[in-house]
Amino acid sequence: MFVEQIMSRNVDTTTAESRLSVAVELMQSRDRRLLPVVDHHGALIGILSRSEVRAAEPSAITTLSVGEANYLLSRITVGEVMVKTPQSCSPDTLMEQAGKLMRHYHISSLPVVADGRLVGIITLEDILDFMLDITGANHNNTRRVAVWLEDKKGELSRFLNKINSLGGFIATVVSPQRHDNRGQREAIVHYRSDGDLDLTAQLQQEGYQLIDSPAATTVVVRGASPGREGSLAERIAGWIERHDNFSNLLGIEIEEVREGYCRASMVVRSDMLNSVEMLHGGATFSLADCAFAVASNSHNTIAVGLDAHISYPAAGKLGDRVTATATELKLGKRTALYQVEVRNGDDKLLAHFTGNVFRRDDTMSEWMQRNR
Repeated sequence: MFVEQIMSRNVDTTTAESRLSVAVELMQSRDRRLLPVVDHHGALIGILSRSEVRAAEPSAITTLSVGEANYLLSRITVGEVMVKTPQSCSPDTLMEQAGKLMRHYHISSLPVVADGRLVGIITLEDILDFMLDITGANHNNTRRVAVWLEDKKGELSRFLNKINSLGGFIATVVSPQRHDNRGQREAIVHYRSDGDLDLTAQLQQEGYQLIDSPAATTVVVRGASPGREGSLAERIAGWIERHDNFSNLLGIEIEEVREGYCRASMVVRSDMLNSVEMLHGGATFSLADCAFAVASNSHNTIAVGLDAHISYPAAGKLGDRVTATATELKLGKRTALYQVEVRNGDDKLLAHFTGNVFRRDDTMSEWMQRNR
């Protein structure tokens, strides 16, 4: 798939001559992480992101008055602070290549340029939606099965043919290059079938080693039955999961949600370890904070954190799947209190988190509708 097939074509932009304060107001009103900077011909000449805006703002320890600081900011133009050599791609760039560029340069959006002119923009959310689509995770009318296969010619083909012969229609196939300690390779397939056909038992009888337990093979979207949307709390959780970029970087998965409750987990990777090869406290906090955010917003009232406290009785290690369970302790009209326990696969308590939120007047439904 090419970038032009899913890129956003209506792009908010600014010019080098624009006042920084005007550009910042546009970013805030449209909830944009960055603005492409174009000339009067529509050519891309720079990027203004939140990083450049923060760098231009007075220090927290400045001796300037608020009025003086605002005056100075009002004199700064976008061209003085923008990144003048932004990364970009063309409309015929492959989606996976765009993702590699964004990953390599640690950027969340990539302008799309054709014949020297800005024609669109692609974001991390677009890349994630693309990946969810090709892996089948967005298909709520399929079943999922994952197996270990010998990494040799014909094995994957034979497995797919077996699913077909048993009555399944292949929807998506993913087979990462990584191997287990026996040199076997994982194959993950989503399939459709007439009726409610579950091939788990039949594939096991054929000798295939399933990676997932039989109970985990049905694709369920946030706890909803296949073909159904799920509760409002589940839809809110799904929206947060798709749009929380930092949680996505950590690979956090929301496993269960209902009003006032959330369970989320992640696998400890090498880039989450501290200098003594234990799970970094910041990563643990982020997992707990994600579960806290979902649980506190599950009532369809936007909740923003007031404070949070965490203690670390133990630490996770590489390869652990750690799970954060958030529960509601007190729900008030304006505030709510939550606790989160983070545990490893042996049910050992790694962290205890408590947090308070302020409950605003606006709803998550309204926010999701405006920003879909």
